[in-house]
Amino acid sequence: MKKLLLTVIFCSGFTFGQNILSFSNDQYSGINGSVFSPTTSYFNPNKWDINIISEDILFRNDYAYVSDQNVLGLIKGETKSANIKAGIRGETHSNILDFATRNTISYHLENDFLGPSVSFKKKINNQTYRLGIFTRLRTQGSIKDLDNYFRFSNQNEIEPKNYEFEPTKTNAMNWAELGLNVATNLYTTNTSEVIIGANIKYLLGLDGAYIKSKNAIKLEAEPTITSTIDNPDANIYASNYDIKAGYSTNYDFDRDKYVLRNRGNGVGIDLGISFVNRRANDELYDFKFSANLLDVGLVKFRGDNHHFYNPSQRVQIRNNPKLDGVEFESVDQYLGLLSKEVYGDETKSKTGNNFSIGLPTSLHLNLSKKLSKIII
Repeated sequence: MKKLLLTVIFCSGFTFGQNILSFSNDQYSGINGSVFSPTTSYFNPNKWDINIISEDILFRNDYAYVSDQNVLGLIKGETKSANIKAGIRGETHSNILDFATRNTISYHLENDFLGPSVSFKKKINNQTYRLGIFTRLRTQGSIKDLDNYFRFSNQNEIEPKNYEFEPTKTNAMNWAELGLNVATNLYTTNTSEVIIGANIKYLLGLDGAYIKSKNAIKLEAEPTITSTIDNPDANIYASNYDIKAGYSTNYDFDRDKYVLRNRGNGVGIDLGISFVNRRANDELYDFKFSANLLDVGLVKFRGDNHHFYNPSQRVQIRNNPKLDGVEFESVDQYLGLLSKEVYGDETKSKTGNNFSIGLPTSLHLNLSKKLSKIII
């Protein structure tokens, strides 16, 4: 039969439709669909359902793009960078890596790896339940309306003499989940059913980072003696900054390898309710509506917090030999160098040893309606 699937997603100011929602909504999706809607597993007519591995990756941005290209072309390395002086831009040539010139930019990254998982049907006191256990590895990061100060250098232009970099905040997290899925019917007749479900999740924090810039940072560009139209180089200075930042990671910079360790813990929960209308004695539904509140919870990380606030100190952030001439060894080393520039002390910026990052909480409203039968 033909069906109409309509999904509305509310989450942190973004709406995304690139995920394969129709598959997640299918009654046979089982434990795979329960992470999208906790009640979905209940509709699976099979007694057992097992997932080995599955993955969903999504990345979008409005800053950098490759013109007239596909994934195979990217793998083959056919892409070239834009050349302003030669007139080679994404608008005029194919396979060109170019950048947006808009005032603000955004990006969103998510990776959802569903590991070994299982669900099964069980009757308890004459009540039918669907029980499941799932493992999951997830990555999320996003930023909205970031000031695109880089548009000047990308256009091969000297930055404005005076510029205010607008306040912003962002975070990113890499974490694992061990979840319990439970779903059961709350109300049943011959033609309708109300299902409730929940996922209760233990969260294992692997990597996390956040940045909060509270003030409009004043940026001043001072052209160097070698600055020309063809070489629009300038020294950039920052003042009026009030920035809080923190990070925790499993990457061992001393050994140059990723070492899996517990960097934080947390608890999360997904809640869902579904209403189904079907014909008598027919397992296929004519109409289904579900509402799901997903990813309520947070992870508490063990990591370093830093605060950079010293209104009287102007910091050179470009062409600074104290920063540019130092080989990068670790995030902590670089933050120490910034602390030295701001306070004259490499350790003064440290303010704490833990922080929390919330899950990407979202509300999903899902409507699926049969339109017509398929006649073969």
